[in-house]
Amino acid sequence: MTNVVILEDNISIASMLCVLAKRSNLEYIHFTTPSQAIAGGVIEKADFIISDFEMPPENAFVLLKYLRDNNLKIPVIMHSAYDDIRNVIMKQGYTDLIDEYLDKPSDIKTILNTMKKFINKCKRRQ
Repeated sequence: MTNVVILEDNISIASMLCVLAKRSNLEYIHFTTPSQAIAGGVIEKADFIISDFEMPPENAFVLLKYLRDNNLKIPVIMHSAYDDIRNVIMKQGYTDLIDEYLDKPSDIKTILNTMKKFINKCKRRQ
């Protein structure tokens, strides 16, 4: 079964993402900050990650730095309300770690289709 880590501090959005993951037959775990997921030891077990950008008191750069520092090649879907999130990530040199960008708010069909795309990628790698 495919494992997804969901990083989202907004409870409503997190709940929706968890329901969609369950509907897609994914094993999932949710955290409100990247540091919690890292401390929980689940990042390495993820087949892919869906991450918000801004999760006070930190942001997704904590996750991206961890992935780079540990040479982890885990696909990341960046789910953000920032219009210029691609530029923000590019300026920090992490563009190569983001596999997909989803704008908030995203409709359910778009999220499900994106999850299915990553599930299929995971199946091809196995």
